[in-house]
Amino acid sequence: NESLQGKDVRFSVTVRGVFMRTLPSLDDAFASSLGREFKTIADVEKSIVEGVQHEKEAHERDRLRAKMIEEIVKSSEMDIPASMVEKTLEGLLEEAGRYMKREGAPGEDEKLRESLREKAAARVGGYLVIHAIAEKEGLEPSEEEIKEEMLKSGIDPEKSHDYSYGIVRNKKVFEFLEKQ
Repeated sequence: NESLQGKDVRFSVTVRGVFMRTLPSLDDAFASSLGREFKTIADVEKSIVEGVQHEKEAHERDRLRAKMIEEIVKSSEMDIPASMVEKTLEGLLEEAGRYMKREGAPGEDEKLRESLREKAAARVGGYLVIHAIAEKEGLEPSEEEIKEEMLKSGIDPEKSHDYSYGIVRNKKVFEFLEKQ
């Protein structure tokens, strides 16, 4: 409340209860309660280590892929349609606005708009590069591949066909580029 900002205030609190949680022992019985794939606590530890390693590898792969596309965009001559940049910019501003509102930060300003404009242009350039490579190299996904992706991701085929198409196409393009 702004009317109280910078002022000293007093308030009282009534404690209605104090609770103590007892954590389970990290033993094989606990491990087996987590699922069939865990028999011992060592199995749980191994799963955690493998999961962290998998996340690190995925993060590094995504970073390298983004850098690869960025370099291709920089070395390419293309006219990036202003309408696509504006549409992407609006999406980025919406996303930033939601984040800023959640964090209690001030709203959109022209400086933010301009900094996100560069990001929007880079995204559109990346999209156009991926699209051009997919088209030139015949990397368009089949309906079977799209359905397989939807099943794997557990998404509604009626609502997410285009999204799954994009995921599969991008994956095929990156696999193609990584083999080059």
